[in-house]
Amino acid sequence: MKEFFLFGKSKLFSTKRLGIVFLIFVTAIGGYGQSVKPRVDISTVYNSKVKSLLLPSDSMVVQAPVVAAFLVHPEIYPDYSFCLKDSASQFYLEMRLLDKNLWQELFARFMQKQSLTLPIRTSIYSTRVSKKFKKKIIQAFDRVRPAKEDPDVISTYDGTTYEFIWAKNGDMKKIPISYEVKAESYEYRLINLLALILSDLKKDSFKEPYYIKKLDSLAGPRL
Repeated sequence: MKEFFLFGKSKLFSTKRLGIVFLIFVTAIGGYGQSVKPRVDISTVYNSKVKSLLLPSDSMVVQAPVVAAFLVHPEIYPDYSFCLKDSASQFYLEMRLLDKNLWQELFARFMQKQSLTLPIRTSIYSTRVSKKFKKKIIQAFDRVRPAKEDPDVISTYDGTTYEFIWAKNGDMKKIPISYEVKAESYEYRLINLLALILSDLKKDSFKEPYYIKKLDSLAGPRL
């Protein structure tokens, strides 16, 4: 697997931005006449497909509800996720790694008028964790804050994007991050820590006590 380039921005023209521009163009000219076939909303297809691959409650490892998840959508590298599952009070940490960048694959097929049904392999790495670790992750996610950036700037961002999803008081909370994360921010430090956890999980060298201490160190005042 290629290294995690969490904060690296692609020097290539963003395929996501190109896709959005193209879809706006298609929508604009659609008013001049009805097409033979209904237009395909590639963004809807992508969002549905990526969630089904990165957030399934069932897997060959353990079938259980997801109580916390961190999804990463790089610009050119494969999408991946960090999932915490609760199976009858047994907690599992699971990493799911796609073998392709889903948006690029879907957009290429869309441009070539091919079927948007495509085979994607998912590698799964899992380990059992304690209730304490699960609690620390939930607490860490609960400190994530939405962006206060200019919405016009956020809408044109073409780097890696993230999603934090977690259970809180019986509801599922979600905060997307679609902007450049500042290096001094809490979110930056948490994202880097989660990347290290996933890297160790993949290498089968994950040490829970070490990461509980790291999560504790994040609990100080937000910068």
